Amino acid sequence: MSQQWYEVWADESLATPYILLVVPDERMAGA
Repeated sequence: MSQQWYEVWADESLATPYILLVVPDERMAGA
C-alpha cells in the first residue's frame, strides 16, 4: 500500500517530501 502512494510522490519529483513522509510513516507502522 505504501509503495503505491510512494511511487506517485517519486513520480512528482518530490523525493525530499516523499522521504519525510515515508520515514515517520514507516516508524508508526513498524511500532
